[in-house]
Amino acid sequence: MQQQLWDAHRADEAKARAIDRVEAGASQQWRDAALSAVWNVAATRQTFTTDDVWVRIDDSAVVAEPRAMGAVMRKARAEGYIQPTDEFRLSQRVASHRRPLRVWESKVIWI
Repeated sequence: MQQQLWDAHRADEAKARAIDRVEAGASQQWRDAALSAVWNVAATRQTFTTDDVWVRIDDSAVVAEPRAMGAVMRKARAEGYIQPTDEFRLSQRVASHRRPLRVWESKVIWI
């Protein structure tokens, strides 16, 4: 049991390092545009996936590393305006090949 906990901890650390690496590979312009898109989606929908975020990113913000979206979602969560759910939906984006995407819940206070 102790070994399983240690392995899980090491896997979590490896995941965090991988997200940090892909974040570093994305331009600040793209990261800002993506974070703004997350905010805009969270302000208009109670639940959503990254598919909803991708369609709102300004076309002028080119990303060389699409996996950087994970870092953007991590930052949005850390800033407190989204939280993950236990639900998943199949992606509608061709580039994502119908892989399961986490459903996120908005924590934005609607007036």
